[in-house]
Amino acid sequence: MSVPDRGSARRLTQATLLSAFALAMAVPVSNAEAQLPPIKNKRPVRRAVIDLEKMALENRPGQVVPEDVFPPVEVVKEGAAPTAALAAAGTTGGEVTTWPSRSTPAQPPSERPASPSDSTLVVPQAGSSSPAPSQLDQARGAEPSLEEQSIPPAANGEPIGVIVLAAKGADSIRPQVQWRPIGGDEASWRPAGTGARAEERIEVRTGLDGSVTLEIDGLFAVQIDRLTRLRIERRRRDDVSELSIELIRGRAEVRPIKVDQTGLAVEPVRIRTPDATLLRRSAVGVTFDAFKGTRETPLSQR
Repeated sequence: MSVPDRGSARRLTQATLLSAFALAMAVPVSNAEAQLPPIKNKRPVRRAVIDLEKMALENRPGQVVPEDVFPPVEVVKEGAAPTAALAAAGTTGGEVTTWPSRSTPAQPPSERPASPSDSTLVVPQAGSSSPAPSQLDQARGAEPSLEEQSIPPAANGEPIGVIVLAAKGADSIRPQVQWRPIGGDEASWRPAGTGARAEERIEVRTGLDGSVTLEIDGLFAVQIDRLTRLRIERRRRDDVSELSIELIRGRAEVRPIKVDQTGLAVEPVRIRTPDATLLRRSAVGVTFDAFKGTRETPLSQR
């Protein structure tokens, strides 16, 4: 019996391995895997199309567009004969106002007859009375409103005696410190140099490089920083005189010159800004701007 050589044995082993690999690849899949349905491609969901342009053109409930022109309202005076529409509604007297509907074609303004009813929409009934001005003042309180405090200035102030103790930038080509009487026009601004005096209600403004210190009636020293605008006058409240400073923008420091035994000013100073009102008798610095509003800083008495 002949013995096979090593080369033929190696070839036999390789053939056996290849045969086994081929049989493994030829094995069918399991029954569970064979029963799975084939995966189909899902169809994309079609969303509803929203016509934004159409929605923008539609009028919303209660919307008034520029082309809507309403005809004048119909006002029936007391004792006048009611119209057919009002008679059908059972109205026989009194004051009635009828408003047109949006479906009613509007009459052009040029063809609209001029009558008092065009501007008079509400007429008070007979026997009614408007509240007296004193009642309105009591409802608002003693403190004047912001509209009464700001431009145009109130005309109930009294003049003050002002001396310019020190001024920076008042002698330049373009004066950085200027003042004028309260209520004056733009041409009434004049430089406020050191030593200048005035006996009036004044408005002061400073520029980028300007600052000024004022003595008011020998009672207060007011230091005004750069980029500041304020008004100074004297007012009386319940027969009590007080210094009134309206700080429109910027910063000002108020120090009393004459004080009583407690170290407080002999009379109060009221500092008003667009969003606050301060009543003080001690040294104080007040700043106002549109970003942070009113800020108050207590100062030491020099």
